[in-house]
Amino acid sequence: MTRDILRPLRNKTVTVTGDLVNVYYKNKLDVNSTTKFNVGILLKNVIIDDKETDHIWLFERNKHYDKSKSMIGKRVKFKGIVNPYLKQKDGYYQEDYGIERKSNILLEETYDKEKPFKR
Repeated sequence: MTRDILRPLRNKTVTVTGDLVNVYYKNKLDVNSTTKFNVGILLKNVIIDDKETDHIWLFERNKHYDKSKSMIGKRVKFKGIVNPYLKQKDGYYQEDYGIERKSNILLEETYDKEKPFKR
């Protein structure tokens, strides 16, 4: 399943809101690495600039693990850029769209109260 609804937003800055469901280490051997994108973060019931999608995976560095783990089960919000990437399945390549995070992941109430980009 591709995220064709994100095609018009390609390379644009968007606001992402979703329920933080899961945080995990992709590889437990790299827990002490500071450079690898080793933390997987799953958001469900995601709204990206008024467009709904089922889920989004974010992959972050290890320093984001503890903060994200404390927000499991809560609604979060952040700014990001819609980026195209190629995914492979059964030997076929297909273009899909993901989110590259550009601001801190904050609780929705905190984000709406502080409005970090409205200065």
